[in-house]
Amino acid sequence: MHNERFIRLFCVNLALVAAVMFIAPVPVEGMLRDMLRERMEERAEKRGDLVKAEDYEEINTGVDFTRPLARTEIRYKYMKLTGDIESSFLTFRYDTPYRLENGWTFFPRLDVPFVYNDAPSRDNPNGDYEFGLGDLSTQFLLIRPPRERWTFVSGAQLIWPTASQDQMGFGKYILAPIIGAVYHPESWKQGDFAGLLIRDMFDYAGKDEREDIHQLSIQPIVNYNLKDSWFVTLAPDIRVNWEDNNNIFLPFHISIGKLISDDKVVTVGFSSPIVNDYDLYDWQIEIGVSYFF
Repeated sequence: MHNERFIRLFCVNLALVAAVMFIAPVPVEGMLRDMLRERMEERAEKRGDLVKAEDYEEINTGVDFTRPLARTEIRYKYMKLTGDIESSFLTFRYDTPYRLENGWTFFPRLDVPFVYNDAPSRDNPNGDYEFGLGDLSTQFLLIRPPRERWTFVSGAQLIWPTASQDQMGFGKYILAPIIGAVYHPESWKQGDFAGLLIRDMFDYAGKDEREDIHQLSIQPIVNYNLKDSWFVTLAPDIRVNWEDNNNIFLPFHISIGKLISDDKVVTVGFSSPIVNDYDLYDWQIEIGVSYFF
């Protein structure tokens, strides 16, 4: 009896579905299409418009973190560490800033690094050269609409312990609250600016056997545009290691770049420590290629 009842109900439902599909296909399809279109429009309104290069009147090379662009970027960094240890990073970056209805900008960033180094660790006791995935990094900034010549930002960076081997990452979940500001002096050319970015990085979970992380990052930035779409940026990443007697790492950093087309930028940077109480690296060089979309 139960099987016969189930079969009858199934046949009735199947007949109703067929009637709807064949008797009124156009209204149903139209209704679904309209519903999907409305939902997409609602999402777009909440998310905002993707910020692109044409949204800025002046030349934008992507250096100013308060005027971000939708872009993909490939960065290669070579670091010479103490004890003849070498470390190379190949990072794929994806920026998708959105301008919201209230004039603010929501700026998410994703960094996917791959690491090649010979640092000894529990996974690499002999200090052989190994290649693998590093720690993924996500960053979210809220950028306030400019006031006169000032722009302020706040947000956070999250670093995830995704490294395939111990020597390729921190082994910790890291949170870094961020605040920053940029000033565009009236006497400087368009695109020139001075800024400051501050992050306080600390771990909140992860492997107990790995070192605790708590570092303050203070990064003053000065960018100056030259002729023929060249530009120079000074941006030393000063570190204070709260877990190591508050020792300081103060580097000299300079990068030179060129806007080679409306949607492509190439940069080359060099860093070397001036104060090296907190031993981070001996020197490093970084090359980046960005594509704006």
